[in-house]
Amino acid sequence: MVFSRTTQIHEFITSLSYGSMPGVIYDTAIIASLKDNIGIPRFPRQVDLICRAQRKDGSWGSDFFHPYDRLLNTVAALFMFAELEIIDEQWAMECFEKGISYLETHHHKLLKSSIAMPAAFEFLYPFLLGKIMDRTSLLTLPLGNLEKIREKKLAKVEGLIYKIPTPLLHSMEGIVEDSQSAHLLARFQSRDGSLAASPASTSVFIRYNVKSVVPAAYRYIQRIFNADGMARHFDDYLYMNIAFTLYPLLKAGYSFSFETVDIGLRLAQNWSPLGVPFGESFPIPDADDTAVAIVVLANLGAPNMDEKLATLFTYESDGHFLTYPFEIEPSIMTNMHVLDALLINPEYNAEIQIKKVLSFIKSQTLGGRYLEGNKYNASSVIQTGNLLLSLLPSLPEIAISYAEWLQDQFRWEQGMWGTQTPSVEESAHALLGLLWAKKHGLSIDDEILKRGYVTLQKETRNGFTTHDSFLWTAKVQYSPTEINRAQILSALYLHEQLFEA
Repeated sequence: MVFSRTTQIHEFITSLSYGSMPGVIYDTAIIASLKDNIGIPRFPRQVDLICRAQRKDGSWGSDFFHPYDRLLNTVAALFMFAELEIIDEQWAMECFEKGISYLETHHHKLLKSSIAMPAAFEFLYPFLLGKIMDRTSLLTLPLGNLEKIREKKLAKVEGLIYKIPTPLLHSMEGIVEDSQSAHLLARFQSRDGSLAASPASTSVFIRYNVKSVVPAAYRYIQRIFNADGMARHFDDYLYMNIAFTLYPLLKAGYSFSFETVDIGLRLAQNWSPLGVPFGESFPIPDADDTAVAIVVLANLGAPNMDEKLATLFTYESDGHFLTYPFEIEPSIMTNMHVLDALLINPEYNAEIQIKKVLSFIKSQTLGGRYLEGNKYNASSVIQTGNLLLSLLPSLPEIAISYAEWLQDQFRWEQGMWGTQTPSVEESAHALLGLLWAKKHGLSIDDEILKRGYVTLQKETRNGFTTHDSFLWTAKVQYSPTEINRAQILSALYLHEQLFEA
C-alpha cells in the first residue's frame, strides 16, 4: 500500500497548479449584481442560482454554520437583488423578503459571536448592508460599532490603497463607491484580468465601467465559473497552494523526488523581502503563507534559511504575530505556523518570539485542551490537529492535552471527527495530528487511529472526497481542493508508514 500511495502522491504533486475549489455564494452574488447600461443583468444564470441557493431559514451560506459566513453571504445575495432593482418582481420578492427577515432576526445575535471576524468583514458587511438599506425601506438595521471600525480602519489606509498594493485589493467591492476610485485601481489589474485574484473585487472594474480594463476583467470573470455556474472565491493561490499542499506531505514523511523538490523550490524563487506571495495575481505576502513555506523549504534543504526566518519578524507584534499589516484580530493558525517555523533550527535565536507565540496560543486555548475555529479556518478539530504538527517534536509536554482532546472527540459510531457534523477534511487533519503525535512518543489509542484510517480510506477515492466541507475562511467559507486532498493523502500515508511498512 505504501508504494502505491507514494506513486499516487507523486502524480498528485507533479500536477499542482494555481489551485481549484468549488464555487461560493458570495462571489457569485456580487458578480450576478452586475448589469449592463440599460439595466439588464449581465449574468442571468447566476441570478437564478443565487435565488435557488437560499436556505430554508432565509439565509445564504455554507452547510458548516459560521456566523460571519452566514451574514456576509446573505447580505451579498440581498445586495444582488437590490442592485438589479428586481425586488418588485414576484419571484425575487419572495427570496428578498425571506432574507430580510433572517437579517432582522439574527443580525445582532450573530455579530456578538466570540469567533474572530474574517479578513475584511468590517469593510464588506457594513458597506453591502448600507447599499441594501439605501435601495429599500424594508430593512433598517443600525450598524453601530461596526461602522465606526470601518471608518477608523479606512482612515488608516485610504492614503495607501490607491497607491501601493495592499491586502485590501482583494476586497475592493466593499470599499470603492465611485468611478474615480475605480479608475485609480486600474494600475493594479493583474495579467489574468483580475483585481487581486478576487472575482468580487474585480467586479468594480465592470460596475464603474473602467473602460481601459473592462474587457480583460470581463474575460476573467467569465472564466471563474465552475461547471455548475458558481464562481470560485479566488482563482489563483499558487504559492499558498504549493506551500499548504507540500507541508502535510513532508510531515507524513513523503520522500520527495527531483520533480517534486523543484515544485517546492518555486517558493524560494518567488521570495520577497516580506516573504512568499499568495499567488501570481495577488502577489501580496503574509505571515501564514510565509511560515508554512519556511517549514517546507527547510525540509527540502533550501539554502539561506536564517534569512528567510528573519522575514517573519516583519510581522511581529506586541503579543503575537500579525498575518498582514493593519490586522485587527490575530489568527491562531498564523501563529501556530510561525511557531513551527521558529522551532526548525534550535540554534536560531528566537526564544523570546517562541515564548510570545506559546503565550498567545495558551490564551486562545479553551479548557486548556483545544483551539476554537479561527479567522482562517472554522474547525476546532483542524486547528487543534494542526497545532500538534507545530508543537512536536520540540514541545511534547504542551502537546499532550491537545492530543487527548482530539482523541476524546472521535465519533466511534461514524469513525470520524467533526466540529459540527463528521467530515472527511476534519478527520484527515485529526488523524494526521494524532499519527504525528504517536510518531513522536505521545500515548495515542491505536484503535482510534485504525478506525479513523479505515473510515478515511472508505470515504475517499484516491484522496478525493465526494462532499466538500467549506471549513476554510477568507471573506466567506471555501474549500481548497488540492490542499484538502494533500491532507487526506498525508494521513493515509503516515498511517501506512507506521503500521504497514
